[in-house]
Amino acid sequence: MQGMTGWSRGGRCAAYTMLRGLALGAALLGVTGCGTPQAISTKHLVSPTQISAGGLFACAVDGGVTPITVNCWGRNDKSQLFVPTMIAPNTLTLVSSGWFHACALNSGATPPSIVCWGQGNSGQTVAPVMVAPFQVAAGGYHSCAIDVVTAVNTVKCWGANNSGQITVPALTTPTLLAAGELHTCALDGTAVKCWGDNTYGQAPATVTAPALAAPSQVTAGMRHSCALDGGAVKCWGDNTYGQTTVPLAAQSLQTMVASGTQHNCASNGTAVTCWGRNAAGQTTVPTLTGTVLGVAAGDNFSCALLNNAGVKTVTCWGDNTYGQTKVP
Repeated sequence: MQGMTGWSRGGRCAAYTMLRGLALGAALLGVTGCGTPQAISTKHLVSPTQISAGGLFACAVDGGVTPITVNCWGRNDKSQLFVPTMIAPNTLTLVSSGWFHACALNSGATPPSIVCWGQGNSGQTVAPVMVAPFQVAAGGYHSCAIDVVTAVNTVKCWGANNSGQITVPALTTPTLLAAGELHTCALDGTAVKCWGDNTYGQAPATVTAPALAAPSQVTAGMRHSCALDGGAVKCWGDNTYGQTTVPLAAQSLQTMVASGTQHNCASNGTAVTCWGRNAAGQTTVPTLTGTVLGVAAGDNFSCALLNNAGVKTVTCWGDNTYGQTKVP
């Protein structure tokens, strides 16, 4: 998900056991059909420009090296750390981490493309042909992008569709996307529209509760969603761990928000506020130094992109079982 993207922890081992046989031949070998697999990067981030947290791994676009690269760290059971070789790497601008896969926007390729890697058992790493994509979001077992086709913003989704998460409804002018475990949301003009699993109210056709006046960002977690509306974070869906109960600190002056499995983080550029499930300390924000440029929330861990006197770094906290908070 851009900025998220929210992945199921409950049932993960069961899902992994059932899918392991199917994924073994493709995912564990890093075969995605989207590029040539590379070895896991051991390079330190030089000057990251964007971050995304997924299931039990995270990725960042590193604009401080030539060519620009995507660097991922954490769990690699589905080859989600094996970033494919990009055709036009110097035009990488965006990466989105899903449950067991990730996608990047390669806008300088001919034609411009979405490159995905990791688990592809449901087709989530095989992106359709694009004309001029500018947004991408990786979800549970699906992915979506916004492509400009004959001057019209068009949402294209691929992968699992067991809950209708890739059956895109009629949209007018989609500009941002968020992909959750089994649902998808888009910022469409002045409205947020969602599709897919709505068991917990996370994916209404048009979000009316909470009321949104001027949404500028949308995120999707496991079974909840959030939007940034005039500086206030507003959330809806599953509230088992208080993930849709927005704290006072995040109700005004916020400039960014990210949704993880069962928690969220937001920032006003100076401080980071996180709320929801805190089983591994993912909402206990450590001392951060510098201006906050971005936040990301994954499965029981969180990250922030910081700029301290011109030096850009990434700091992560929470569950580190697979090294997902140990930033390279």
